[in-house]
Amino acid sequence: MKILNITAQKPFYTGSGVYLSELIKAFEKMGHSQAIVCGISNLQESKLINNINAKAYPVIYNTDEIPFEIPGMSDEMPYSSTRYKDMSEKDFELFKNAYIKRISAAVSDFEPDLIICHHLYLLTGITAEYFSEYKVVGVCHGTCLRQLKSHYLYNDKTINSLRKLSKIYALHDYQQNEIINLLGQDISEKLEIIGTGYNPDIFTLESNDNNIDNEVLKIIYAGKISRKKGLVELIHALSSIDPQDIGYKSIKLSLAGGNGSLYDVAHIKEAASDSPHKVKFLGILNHDQLSKEFNRSDLFVLPSFYEGLPLVVIEAIACGLHAVTTATPGLRDWIEGNIKNSPVEYVELPLMKNMDEPVESELPSFEARLADSIKNSVIKNKIMQKRKCKVDMSRFTWAHVADKIIKEP
Repeated sequence: MKILNITAQKPFYTGSGVYLSELIKAFEKMGHSQAIVCGISNLQESKLINNINAKAYPVIYNTDEIPFEIPGMSDEMPYSSTRYKDMSEKDFELFKNAYIKRISAAVSDFEPDLIICHHLYLLTGITAEYFSEYKVVGVCHGTCLRQLKSHYLYNDKTINSLRKLSKIYALHDYQQNEIINLLGQDISEKLEIIGTGYNPDIFTLESNDNNIDNEVLKIIYAGKISRKKGLVELIHALSSIDPQDIGYKSIKLSLAGGNGSLYDVAHIKEAASDSPHKVKFLGILNHDQLSKEFNRSDLFVLPSFYEGLPLVVIEAIACGLHAVTTATPGLRDWIEGNIKNSPVEYVELPLMKNMDEPVESELPSFEARLADSIKNSVIKNKIMQKRKCKVDMSRFTWAHVADKIIKEP
């Protein structure tokens, strides 16, 4: 089969970019030939696309053709970006025309049997509208629904176009219901829950005898360095914990990931400088580096105020980590429904004033809940002498996800 993959963003860095690039690898192992239409910031980034084994048709931003940064599915991306809600009508036309041109070249050269679009948003709608003679499917990553709900950039037209997709893949039950509410009840026959995957060749539990340290509790977070990920609140929560109360002499927090806005990073670093515990910023890590950091750590924490289905939780569990995460919509049900005896503690979210912004007055009680969950997880696992956990993750490989897409409905 010939598969054309499409995203308006870079096929790396973000969760959805990793999802796309890992699917491409899985399809390659299955023997399918592939092409990709994607966005890059400049010509130098073409080298990064060359690492993906697929014929590339990039849209290059910051050029005469499209003279602005890549629009991001989040308002703060781990690279320079444009917010969709700030795009003008002229910007949208330039965006649309550039992608129609690249997709037209790709379908003419490649003649795909299947087109897979990532994010149920503008570009997927454009593809479904202008290339309806092909089988076009869409993968929802959650952030696209947030865009549709938070502003009104061509929403009616986009929603009507998305309804023309041959198939829509949701990450979990809650997200499936969100899609139905946005696109209409009759779209349910096109929906399928696909979940997420991980790379078992990279994210795996290593022998950790040399990493055991009974004096330092090593906690790790991986994701964007952004306030909407709850990192200020995580640092505050840890600051309230006396390590001796949970059997350690000290606590070390490692934050892995690219920076969001300068404003956010400054606030997070200010909180870190005031913390009684060591906070280390690891920057952007590749998968091998992240797996090694997971294996060096004792606990994974994801305090985010909004997520789709964060694959980093699956990767952390695969490396033997216990996890503490916020109970973002759909996450707990999916994990508990798919991973037996999952080593995850859930923290109730604060009252939200929109999809990813908490009510300020709710944050102190949220920080207290987060601290309690971290302490409970650490104490419970020390009592049970489970410094690391081994969970059967065979159902969550990228090959499993790819097979769901390839099979005929």
